[in-house]
Amino acid sequence: MNAETIRVAHYVAVKELQRLHNDGQRIPRWLAEHERRLRQDMAALGHRAVPGPLEQQGWRTCSDIAEEEQCSTRTVRRRAARLGAMKIGNHWWFPP
Repeated sequence: MNAETIRVAHYVAVKELQRLHNDGQRIPRWLAEHERRLRQDMAALGHRAVPGPLEQQGWRTCSDIAEEEQCSTRTVRRRAARLGAMKIGNHWWFPP
């Protein structure tokens, strides 16, 4: 794919992720992975790193929560569902 095709594909993937999230629908693992790969491709072409849609909205990862709570990421993953996190693929995301 050329640079313009990658840019457009990334834009479409991000918009779809945002729509699903805003509608409260499940985000398919394949779509989250596809957006991540497109973001990596854009970075390889020299585009500046763009945070994903959840990061843009202030959502945090297990690592962020573990750092704040001064505990291990394993502990945070065990407690993620009780803390109101949303699992996308293999990753837990915590609301802002």
